[in-house]
Amino acid sequence: MRKNIKILFLVIAIAALFSISASAQIQVENRNIDFDLIPDQITADIYIPIEKLVDADLFDIDRVSSNRYIVLKNNNYYILENNEKLVRTNLRNRSLEYAPVVINQHFLVPVEFLEEFLNFNVRVEKGLTMPDRIDRDDQSENELRFRVYLNDDEFERYERLRLRFEIMNTGRNDVNLRFNSAQKYNIYVKNRFGRVLYSWADSKIFSQAVQNIEIEGRDSLRFEEEIDLDQFREGRYYVEVEITADNYQFDPIEKEFEIDD
Repeated sequence: MRKNIKILFLVIAIAALFSISASAQIQVENRNIDFDLIPDQITADIYIPIEKLVDADLFDIDRVSSNRYIVLKNNNYYILENNEKLVRTNLRNRSLEYAPVVINQHFLVPVEFLEEFLNFNVRVEKGLTMPDRIDRDDQSENELRFRVYLNDDEFERYERLRLRFEIMNTGRNDVNLRFNSAQKYNIYVKNRFGRVLYSWADSKIFSQAVQNIEIEGRDSLRFEEEIDLDQFREGRYYVEVEITADNYQFDPIEKEFEIDD
């Protein structure tokens, strides 16, 4: 077994042996998953039993064998195998840094797969932290974080670029965002020289009424958009997403992608 493997699992025997009574929650896509024992810090190499994710209705699975599962999500499939880092999908085969494992007849998947392949938002409760997330001791009570996900980074011209982006309130208090119109964001596609080739908002008309959106503590505001790529030639591009809130300054996020003929 690999060194320092961290497993989110119901270790009943250990809990009974040491009479430990501890509880904590992890949220995957705003759905609670409870565990008896978990590490102090959750990282990409933390493992979660696949059946707990299915029970939370996060995705469906086909069980090929005890060592092989097919994850089904949004009309896409991901073939996971015990101790195999390569994930075969209908999108593009990619490799994990941490392979799925089987322990005590339970098939476990790493947090890395949930975030990097399924674009799930994995949160922790009761002071636990995620890698590259917020160190709560260094943040104000109300703190917003902006993240952008793409469905892939390599496309054919007939495909669509799908974006999901969210504003996460990592604090405990509610936060109110004010917008001067119905427009909440804009999306740009730029060439490798930084020239704007596409602006999502240009072809749209927005009402000019002021709008306020409240994001509750430990919750998030999400958006999804699609862009047809047949309007672009083969090459490397950058998609930039900006939030147009009037009372909170978000740095735009830029992601790189490539189109092949």
